[in-house]
Amino acid sequence: MGKVRISLIHIMCNICRIIGFVMVTLLCLGLLGLVVPVLFKLSGLEPQMEIVVNATRGLRAELDKQHQQIQRIAAESARLETLMDHINSTARALQRVEAALTLG
Repeated sequence: MGKVRISLIHIMCNICRIIGFVMVTLLCLGLLGLVVPVLFKLSGLEPQMEIVVNATRGLRAELDKQHQQIQRIAAESARLETLMDHINSTARALQRVEAALTLG
């Protein structure tokens, strides 16, 4: 088997390549972040995007209201279930009393 030699220069070159790639990628993303808003303004899509954003906010508010209503209904349902349990246990107790009175 041959010996594998890894020199400090090869390691440094690979690190520099990685750092260079990361820097170029970040630079491209930064330029994209500057160019995209300008393109939206130039293309006339910005007002339409504002309409979409406002509609999305409205839908979110409506969903939040419906979620609150569902939570209130669930709480009321739990209270009604508890009340029904009390009514059923009272009815069973009354049946036992009635049975005791008819036998006694």
